[in-house]
Amino acid sequence: KVLPIYGGQSYGVQLAGLRRGAQVIVGTPGRVIDHLDRKTLDISNLEFLVLDEADEMLTMGFAEDVERILAETPDSKQVALFSATMPSAIRRLVHDDRPGRHRLRGGYRPPGRSPECVVGFPDH
Repeated sequence: KVLPIYGGQSYGVQLAGLRRGAQVIVGTPGRVIDHLDRKTLDISNLEFLVLDEADEMLTMGFAEDVERILAETPDSKQVALFSATMPSAIRRLVHDDRPGRHRLRGGYRPPGRSPECVVGFPDH
């Protein structure tokens, strides 16, 4: 079960979906935080977290939101971060220098840029 949660959509639709349960929640940082604040979303037992377009989220000013979401998740989660670029802000965000982190490179390579993906694994 996949549940999208994003601004502009009625909370009622999202709340009904959350009550039914979802295996995958796809959400914008702001709406995820709204649900965390309302206590309608609990991510304390989250197993996997995927951040797509992470560099764009940081460029658009969502760094604090992403950090807040990460702080509410268990340390044992697996993280997959997809980013066209890998600036130092993203490396700090995901603690890229910690053991157990793997960087994969590949795909289309625009001039002067190297698409990368950081995949995080639990330290256990």
